[in-house]
Amino acid sequence: MARSSATVFLVAASVVIAVAVTLFDRVHAQPAERSERAADTSDPFAGELHPLRWRGEVQPVPPLPAPAPPSPAKEVQLPVPFPEAATAPLPPSGGTAMPPSAREEEAAERLQEALEARRQGDLERSVDLCSRGLAISPDDPELLLRRGIAWFHLGMFGIATEDFADAAVIAYDDPRPELWRGLTAIERGHLLEAVSSYSEAIRRDRTFLLAYLNRGLAYLQAGEPGKAERDFDHAIRHDPRDVRAWFHRGVAATRQGRLADAMRSYEMALRLDPKHEPSRRNLTAIRGRAAWSKVLPSP
Repeated sequence: MARSSATVFLVAASVVIAVAVTLFDRVHAQPAERSERAADTSDPFAGELHPLRWRGEVQPVPPLPAPAPPSPAKEVQLPVPFPEAATAPLPPSGGTAMPPSAREEEAAERLQEALEARRQGDLERSVDLCSRGLAISPDDPELLLRRGIAWFHLGMFGIATEDFADAAVIAYDDPRPELWRGLTAIERGHLLEAVSSYSEAIRRDRTFLLAYLNRGLAYLQAGEPGKAERDFDHAIRHDPRDVRAWFHRGVAATRQGRLADAMRSYEMALRLDPKHEPSRRNLTAIRGRAAWSKVLPSP
């Protein structure tokens, strides 16, 4: 009778352990959210850059001053062609070229209109307006970057990469184009290319938190949790209160089998944000696995 009870207990324990281990093994890195890098409050996307994002906008954005009337809703089909030839501005009467200050002002207006179109979800119009601005000011890196981002959200990753590359050459000290090249490479499944772009973004700005977070996520996808953990440590040094960095560090430590270290990372994330459910789930899974490992007899 005692042997039968022990057998039933071991079978039940094995089932529970299997379920706990399955849940535990599903631990994965969550996408980082948005950057607070830019300070231009007139631009609703000044603080964007969404690492490893796969769908549309998820963050609310403040309205621009005096917004343009909303465009009618329509299903996004193929993006419109570049309109440089058809929409290039005509010179003033008399045939003289537009003064540089006037050209810059016109290009800046097209940029603001393009941002407003994106805020309303009209990505095709945003591409069109950026292209109009580039017809006026072909070497404007911000217009190139924003058109690339619109192409990115339309799923046109090849064209987006070209715009990011051009912006990176012109704005050689701005890390954002390289970060977006990395995000685009991730979407295309090119992990090594993504790591290279993130590394270049870090070279341009050693304090760029999102570059460290994204390179760490890429290393996790590539099965190199040790390198990923080092990047998350860098991110934590730059911002010790970043919940994402602590959570992803816990994931990297878990994948290296250092469960106690992972628990400390998840606990820190929860201390900073008690409502961070991914950290709570992973912490619960680790504690459950540790508890059941004490119940099972040694082999």
